Amino acid sequence: LLEWLVRGHNWRIYERRSQTAESIKDFLQEAKTKRYEPIETGFHTFARVTGGGLVRQSLVMLAAAPGQGKTTLAAQLFEGMARSGKDVIFINLEMSREQLIAYSLSRYAFQRGLGDFSAADIMRGYNWTPEQEKAITAAAEGYIKDIAKTFVYADRDETTASLDSIMQYIT
Repeated sequence: LLEWLVRGHNWRIYERRSQTAESIKDFLQEAKTKRYEPIETGFHTFARVTGGGLVRQSLVMLAAAPGQGKTTLAAQLFEGMARSGKDVIFINLEMSREQLIAYSLSRYAFQRGLGDFSAADIMRGYNWTPEQEKAITAAAEGYIKDIAKTFVYADRDETTASLDSIMQYIT
């Protein structure tokens, strides 16, 4: 330390470097726990690219032109996480909760061989045939059983683009 100061270095810099060294030691201890274990999403390719899935306490941003599937990809990742029992809050500032649910039920029905319905078809229950109603109801029941127990859709009217409102909703 004396050599450090004699060379004209600042005490605060020395102190910060000591704090950094302690932070590194703390991190190495935490890394031995499962704190940073990736959360499986159900997408093998995504897991390969991300090193096993989404890492807790991380922020992942999806960026692409409008209509390229960002919301669909996010919903599928989150549904995979919820299916494995992880708690998920899906905050989407562009679509209503009802639209997101309709898209999810559409996807779920198709994946389970219950029918090929668009989200718009699902939102127009007044036009369903008895067969469509049976299939969509079965998709909804399966979705509730498999995913909804740990999945929450935050409505865009319940949050705004401000971080404070999003944090308040999460809390």
